Amino acid sequence: MTKQGIYCDPVFAEAYYHPASASHYEALTTPETAVLTLLADGKTTKEASQVLGLSARTVEHIRERLKLKVGASSLAALIRHAIRIGLIDL
Repeated sequence: MTKQGIYCDPVFAEAYYHPASASHYEALTTPETAVLTLLADGKTTKEASQVLGLSARTVEHIRERLKLKVGASSLAALIRHAIRIGLIDL
C-alpha cells in the first residue's frame, strides 16, 4: 500500500521510496544496467546507443530514469552509484 492508499508491488515501492540503497542493483532493469555499465566505462550516449542497438534518445531516457531511480543529479553521481553497488571496479 502506498502513502496514497494505492496498492503496488513491494519491490517497486522499496525502489521508489528508498532509491539510494545499494540493494537496488537487483532493481535495475537489464537496459538500465547495460546503459549504466557503458556510461561508467566512458562511452558517450551515441556510442552506448550503437553498442546496444538503441536510439540515442532511448539511451538518454534510460539515463534520466536511472538518475531518478538512484537519486543522482549528474553522470558522475551515477558512476559513483555503479561503483558503490559493485557494477564496475576502479
